[in-house]
Amino acid sequence: HGSLAATFAVVLQSLNGGKDELTTPLSVTAAGADGPITRQYTSLTKTCDETSLSRVYAGDHFRHSADASVTLGVKAGEAVLAAFDKKFPLPGAAAAVPEAKEGKKTLRRA
Repeated sequence: HGSLAATFAVVLQSLNGGKDELTTPLSVTAAGADGPITRQYTSLTKTCDETSLSRVYAGDHFRHSADASVTLGVKAGEAVLAAFDKKFPLPGAAAAVPEAKEGKKTLRRA
């Protein structure tokens, strides 16, 4: 879950002009025991973090494996962007550049 969420976040950050913050919140609704549960996100990093940590809170993963999955997802996202940039280069477009943020790698366009 963390890997997919991180890959998703890296690619969407690229499509969002390198910005982590969303101008339109992302909403996700799931069935809960007492009815639907809706979560809203205004940041791609927060979406990724919550997705990754949910597996820890559920007892499915340890924190270090959740962090490792995010690192793997960032690398996968970088590979997706590199492959896309290679196949569909934009004139004057900068390459994806990793940026450190709160101990995790996020991606921004230079």
